[in-house]
Amino acid sequence: CLDLSDQTGLGARGVSMALDQLARDGMRCVIGSADAKLWEDRSLVDSLDLAVVKGFQSPKGPAQPPAPPEWFAGALARAEALIPPDKLVVALGMMGHAWRSGQPGLREISYVEGITETADHRGGVVFVPRAGALRLRYMDAVGRVNEAWLPDAAGLQNQLIRVDQGVGVAVWPSVPRTRRCGACST
Repeated sequence: CLDLSDQTGLGARGVSMALDQLARDGMRCVIGSADAKLWEDRSLVDSLDLAVVKGFQSPKGPAQPPAPPEWFAGALARAEALIPPDKLVVALGMMGHAWRSGQPGLREISYVEGITETADHRGGVVFVPRAGALRLRYMDAVGRVNEAWLPDAAGLQNQLIRVDQGVGVAVWPSVPRTRRCGACST
Protein backbone atom coordinates (compact mmCIF):
# COMPACT_ATOMS: atom_id res chain seq x y z
CA CYS A 1 0.00 0.00 0.00
CA LEU A 2 1.02 3.57 -0.67
CA ASP A 3 1.01 5.34 2.72
CA LEU A 4 -0.23 8.89 2.23
CA SER A 5 -1.52 9.37 5.76
CA ASP A 6 0.66 12.45 6.28
CA GLN A 7 -0.42 13.95 2.95
CA THR A 8 -3.96 15.17 3.70
CA GLY A 9 -4.02 17.73 0.87
CA LEU A 10 -2.47 15.60 -1.91
CA GLY A 11 -4.50 15.68 -5.10
CA ALA A 12 -5.95 12.64 -6.84
CA ARG A 13 -3.81 13.11 -9.96
CA GLY A 14 -0.56 12.83 -7.96
CA VAL A 15 -1.88 9.79 -6.12
CA SER A 16 -2.89 8.11 -9.39
CA MET A 17 0.53 8.74 -10.92
CA ALA A 18 2.28 7.30 -7.85
CA LEU A 19 -0.01 4.26 -7.86
CA ASP A 20 0.64 3.67 -11.57
CA GLN A 21 4.37 3.50 -10.85
CA LEU A 22 4.14 1.38 -7.68
CA ALA A 23 1.37 -1.03 -8.59
CA ARG A 24 1.97 -1.94 -12.22
CA ASP A 25 0.96 -5.58 -11.75
CA GLY A 26 -0.16 -5.56 -8.15
CA MET A 27 -2.86 -4.30 -5.88
CA ARG A 28 -3.81 -0.63 -5.94
CA CYS A 29 -3.99 0.33 -2.29
CA VAL A 30 -3.74 3.67 -0.50
CA ILE A 31 -3.44 4.41 3.22
CA GLY A 32 -4.74 7.82 4.24
CA SER A 33 -5.94 9.83 7.18
CA ALA A 34 -9.65 9.99 7.85
CA ASP A 35 -9.76 13.63 6.73
CA ALA A 36 -7.73 13.19 3.53
CA LYS A 37 -9.14 15.03 0.51
CA LEU A 38 -8.22 12.14 -1.80
CA TRP A 39 -11.19 10.07 -0.54
CA GLU A 40 -13.48 12.69 -2.12
CA ASP A 41 -12.26 11.86 -5.64
CA ARG A 42 -14.68 9.18 -6.85
CA SER A 43 -12.60 8.14 -9.87
CA LEU A 44 -9.53 7.62 -7.68
CA VAL A 45 -11.49 5.60 -5.10
CA ASP A 46 -13.05 3.53 -7.89
CA SER A 47 -9.57 2.72 -9.25
CA LEU A 48 -8.39 1.33 -5.89
CA ASP A 49 -8.51 -2.26 -4.71
CA LEU A 50 -8.25 -1.15 -1.07
CA ALA A 51 -8.64 2.17 0.73
CA VAL A 52 -7.15 2.00 4.24
CA VAL A 53 -8.47 4.85 6.38
CA LYS A 54 -6.70 5.55 9.65
CA GLY A 55 -9.37 5.60 12.36
CA PHE A 56 -7.31 7.76 14.70
CA GLN A 57 -5.80 11.22 14.79
CA SER A 58 -2.19 12.29 14.80
CA PRO A 59 -1.96 14.26 18.05
CA LYS A 60 -1.04 17.90 18.06
CA GLY A 61 -0.43 18.11 21.80
CA PRO A 62 -0.45 16.17 25.04
CA ALA A 63 -4.13 16.61 25.81
CA GLN A 64 -5.45 14.89 22.69
CA PRO A 65 -6.70 11.30 22.79
CA PRO A 66 -6.17 9.24 19.61
CA ALA A 67 -9.82 8.63 18.62
CA PRO A 68 -12.51 10.20 20.82
CA PRO A 69 -15.91 8.53 20.19
CA GLU A 70 -17.52 11.60 18.55
CA TRP A 71 -14.49 12.16 16.29
CA PHE A 72 -14.35 8.45 15.37
CA ALA A 73 -18.07 8.36 14.56
CA GLY A 74 -17.72 11.35 12.22
CA ALA A 75 -14.55 10.03 10.58
CA LEU A 76 -16.11 6.61 10.07
CA ALA A 77 -19.35 8.08 8.66
CA ARG A 78 -17.31 10.13 6.16
CA ALA A 79 -15.23 7.10 5.10
CA GLU A 80 -18.30 4.88 4.73
CA ALA A 81 -20.04 7.57 2.65
CA LEU A 82 -17.08 8.04 0.29
CA ILE A 83 -15.65 4.51 -0.05
CA PRO A 84 -17.55 1.34 -1.02
CA PRO A 85 -17.54 -1.25 1.79
CA ASP A 86 -15.72 -3.88 -0.30
CA LYS A 87 -12.75 -1.46 -0.66
CA LEU A 88 -12.80 0.18 2.76
CA VAL A 89 -10.46 -0.94 5.55
CA VAL A 90 -10.62 0.98 8.83
CA ALA A 91 -7.28 0.94 10.66
CA LEU A 92 -7.68 1.07 14.44
CA GLY A 93 -4.77 2.70 16.25
CA MET A 94 -2.87 0.56 18.74
CA MET A 95 -0.23 3.13 19.70
CA GLY A 96 -0.46 6.08 22.02
CA HIS A 97 1.48 9.30 22.31
CA ALA A 98 3.37 10.58 25.32
CA TRP A 99 4.46 14.04 26.31
CA ARG A 100 7.17 15.00 28.81
CA SER A 101 7.43 18.48 30.34
CA GLY A 102 10.48 20.38 29.22
CA GLN A 103 10.83 18.41 25.98
CA PRO A 104 9.43 19.38 22.59
CA GLY A 105 7.11 17.13 20.65
CA LEU A 106 5.48 13.82 21.38
CA ARG A 107 6.74 10.27 21.26
CA GLU A 108 4.83 7.23 20.14
CA ILE A 109 4.41 4.51 22.78
CA SER A 110 2.81 1.11 22.98
CA TYR A 111 0.20 0.11 25.53
CA VAL A 112 2.71 -2.09 27.39
CA GLU A 113 5.34 0.65 27.44
CA GLY A 114 2.90 3.28 28.70
CA ILE A 115 1.44 1.09 31.45
CA THR A 116 4.91 -0.13 32.48
CA GLU A 117 6.39 3.36 32.71
CA THR A 118 3.39 4.61 34.67
CA ALA A 119 3.57 1.66 37.10
CA ASP A 120 7.35 2.04 37.47
CA HIS A 121 6.79 5.65 38.61
CA ARG A 122 3.66 4.93 40.68
CA GLY A 123 1.55 7.12 38.44
CA GLY A 124 -2.14 7.15 37.65
CA VAL A 125 -4.12 5.43 34.91
CA VAL A 126 -7.71 6.52 34.25
CA PHE A 127 -10.18 5.45 31.55
CA VAL A 128 -11.84 8.59 30.20
CA PRO A 129 -15.14 7.59 28.55
CA ARG A 130 -15.60 10.84 26.57
CA ALA A 131 -12.10 10.29 25.14
CA GLY A 132 -12.52 6.55 24.56
CA ALA A 133 -8.99 6.04 25.86
CA LEU A 134 -6.71 5.74 28.86
CA ARG A 135 -4.99 8.80 30.27
CA LEU A 136 -1.67 8.15 32.02
CA ARG A 137 0.17 10.64 34.20
CA TYR A 138 3.27 10.39 36.38
CA MET A 139 6.36 12.26 37.58
CA ASP A 140 9.65 10.74 36.50
CA ALA A 141 12.83 10.47 38.59
CA VAL A 142 13.96 14.00 37.69
CA GLY A 143 10.58 15.61 38.40
CA ARG A 144 9.23 15.96 34.86
CA VAL A 145 5.51 15.51 34.28
CA ASN A 146 4.76 12.69 31.84
CA GLU A 147 1.34 12.30 30.21
CA ALA A 148 0.03 9.91 27.60
CA TRP A 149 -3.16 8.88 25.90
CA LEU A 150 -3.49 5.23 24.93
CA PRO A 151 -6.20 3.23 23.20
CA ASP A 152 -7.57 0.41 25.35
CA ALA A 153 -9.81 -2.62 24.93
CA ALA A 154 -13.04 -0.82 25.87
CA GLY A 155 -12.46 2.04 23.45
CA LEU A 156 -11.41 -0.31 20.64
CA GLN A 157 -14.45 -2.52 21.21
CA ASN A 158 -16.69 0.54 20.96
CA GLN A 159 -15.01 1.43 17.66
CA LEU A 160 -15.47 -2.10 16.29
CA ILE A 161 -19.18 -1.99 17.13
CA ARG A 162 -19.58 1.13 14.95
CA VAL A 163 -17.94 -0.34 11.83
CA ASP A 164 -20.51 -1.59 9.29
CA GLN A 165 -20.70 -5.23 8.22
CA GLY A 166 -18.56 -5.87 5.14
CA VAL A 167 -16.01 -3.20 6.00
CA GLY A 168 -12.50 -4.46 6.70
CA VAL A 169 -10.69 -3.71 9.94
CA ALA A 170 -6.92 -3.52 10.43
CA VAL A 171 -4.59 -2.98 13.36
CA TRP A 172 -2.20 0.00 13.10
CA PRO A 173 0.68 -0.47 13.26
CA SER A 174 0.52 -4.14 12.35
CA VAL A 175 4.03 -4.73 13.72
CA PRO A 176 4.90 -3.12 17.07
CA ARG A 177 8.06 -1.12 17.35
CA THR A 178 10.68 -2.45 19.77
CA ARG A 179 10.95 -0.41 22.99
CA ARG A 180 12.14 -0.89 26.53
CA CYS A 181 9.76 -2.85 28.68
CA GLY A 182 10.85 -3.31 32.28
CA ALA A 183 8.05 -5.73 33.13
CA CYS A 184 8.40 -7.88 30.00
CA SER A 185 10.34 -11.11 29.90
CA THR A 186 12.66 -11.80 27.00
